[in-house]
Amino acid sequence: MLAAMVMILSLVACGGGEADKEDADQEKTTSGEMEAPVETTVPEDGPETETPPEEDGEADISENQPEDNSELFIEEVTNALDGQVGEGEKITSIKKDENNLIIKVDLSGATNTHGIPLNIIAESRCSSITDAILELEKDDQWETITIDFGDVGSMTCGKSDIEENEYGRYISMDTIMSSLE
Repeated sequence: MLAAMVMILSLVACGGGEADKEDADQEKTTSGEMEAPVETTVPEDGPETETPPEEDGEADISENQPEDNSELFIEEVTNALDGQVGEGEKITSIKKDENNLIIKVDLSGATNTHGIPLNIIAESRCSSITDAILELEKDDQWETITIDFGDVGSMTCGKSDIEENEYGRYISMDTIMSSLE
């Protein structure tokens, strides 16, 4: 009896991972056509990745096709931006639309601002968010980065705005302040 239970448990343990992997592989799709925007929505209970909608309604699960780099890049950005906003602030979405990386941030719940205006907080968040993205060294995945703070304003920067010093690559505060509208 004990031996039978051990065999059943080992079969379930060994087989379960493969089924999960097959399900995950079926969810990944690519096509040779123009890339639809890939978006990650970050709800309160954690990040959730959305895949682009299929035009014909069917997923292509060919094993010979490469993984969609946009999805992987969005996942890497999502992980890199964890902790880059303050208490009560939320990154509500991260998406790639063609070569523009778009990040939406909600500052409406910001706490511990000590009376600092939200536009100044937005400037600081632009700096920390772009620093985290530049540390990924995935410049081939984007041409511009747009950080949208809703009513507070938005900032767009490009690769030509990248500067470098002994501490690494960054977007200067002058660039951020002049482009935050």
